[in-house]
Amino acid sequence: MSMRYFITRARIEHIEHIMRFEKKNKPFFSRFLPAQTLNRISYVYLIKQLSRVDNESHFLIVGKSNVVIGRVILTFLSIDKTTAELSYRLDSDFVGQGITTNVIKYLLPFWVCAGLSEITACVCDSNLASKRVLEKSGFKVIERITAGSNINKYVEDVCIYFWRANE
Repeated sequence: MSMRYFITRARIEHIEHIMRFEKKNKPFFSRFLPAQTLNRISYVYLIKQLSRVDNESHFLIVGKSNVVIGRVILTFLSIDKTTAELSYRLDSDFVGQGITTNVIKYLLPFWVCAGLSEITACVCDSNLASKRVLEKSGFKVIERITAGSNINKYVEDVCIYFWRANE
């Protein structure tokens, strides 16, 4: 039986669900994200993030019983919103099922219709699942930064991925 889920734009009223998702998965996320990224997640931080519609676009992946199982965030890098950085997180219980890849492939055409033409994403070299998501979604590695991130007191290489519309 395949996993059923839906995608929705994150709103202020979703903050409780997002906080539960982040708290549950913090140990898993700490394997791939810097501590300062994880430690800044709070109600105040999320309210600010979800209020910044000019700079960011947040989406939730919602599973059974309306439980948040993932997040996708676009941070716009240009005023005209043609370039952005992509980040995403998936509940550790759902990794390896193709959910994040399917969601990104689904959202890409909508983002292009909205005028987005280029997306970058940064991934620790050791995060093989995330690298697969990007590669299956049409992203290509454009740069590798040696010792580019500090994860749990370990220095990690970082891969920079790039996607361009109509390529």
